[in-house]
Amino acid sequence: MRLTRRDALSGLLAVTLSPGAMAQTFPTRPLTLIVPFPGGGSTDVMNRILAEKLKELLGQPVVLDFKPGAGGNIGTEVAARAEPDGHTLVFVTMPQIISRSVYPKLGYDLLKDFEAIGTFLETAPVLVVHPSLGVKTIGELVAAAKARPGKIEYGTGGNGTSAHLLGELFKRQTGTDLLHVPYRGAAQAVIDLIGGQIKVMYETPASIVGHVRSGAVVPLAVMGPKRLAALADVPTTAEAGFPGLELVQFATLMTRSGAPRSAIDTLAAALAKIVAMPDVRERWAAIAAEPVAMSPAASMARITAEAKRLGDIVAAANIKVD
Repeated sequence: MRLTRRDALSGLLAVTLSPGAMAQTFPTRPLTLIVPFPGGGSTDVMNRILAEKLKELLGQPVVLDFKPGAGGNIGTEVAARAEPDGHTLVFVTMPQIISRSVYPKLGYDLLKDFEAIGTFLETAPVLVVHPSLGVKTIGELVAAAKARPGKIEYGTGGNGTSAHLLGELFKRQTGTDLLHVPYRGAAQAVIDLIGGQIKVMYETPASIVGHVRSGAVVPLAVMGPKRLAALADVPTTAEAGFPGLELVQFATLMTRSGAPRSAIDTLAAALAKIVAMPDVRERWAAIAAEPVAMSPAASMARITAEAKRLGDIVAAANIKVD
């Protein structure tokens, strides 16, 4: 049987217009990963690794878009206005979870405007003090604070930060009164801690481990459920006799609500593969971050629960940010 040119064109048209041929595999174009915090430091490192590996697995470029400002709210609001097609991602961590409680007006609702793709790493702050304070345990810090109410300063990166909430949680659970000294960023607070201008901080391991090893600061406890590999000799707050005094910081990849389920599933599967990669685990360990793998549903449930817990702390301490 001879195939005419007309028959060939008709067959090609049928294939082109068939539902299977019409369906396109996600992603169909480059992805954008919005990082609503300044470039540099551990946040920069973890997101560049993420973008690099997503590109390898999905076959599309991943453009990092740093949009810092207002505690992560500026970039997150931009992400909330993106097309709900899964091609725009946003890096979400504690500041955005806290923001819904401390900012009276936000241009987005984290729990309604976004869907979780997966939580991929976590870390716990370390309670550290200046050596001049003369304490080596949480119990000794509590005793010193009770002997000098309102006189021992703790520094944070600003009002409404996770460190501020930890400070308020510490005061509430121990019955102490430490003086909050907010800075415009944690880096300056660390400098003043080392210099002795402030005496206490609740700081991320990535920025404090080197100062612990040099003896510039004294670690009292890890404020999470387990010890850190980088500070294996430092007990957790529970081991130190203060269970519940925890605030694990975790990072989640999210996208606009309404994104196709197939896009969410594809991204979640890629993220799970990335978390399992030995080179990724090694590179994240270098910034004292522990890889974790949580499904979209489990990640969303964790964010929702933590938003309520932190909201209760904010309300009890009457913390507000203009």
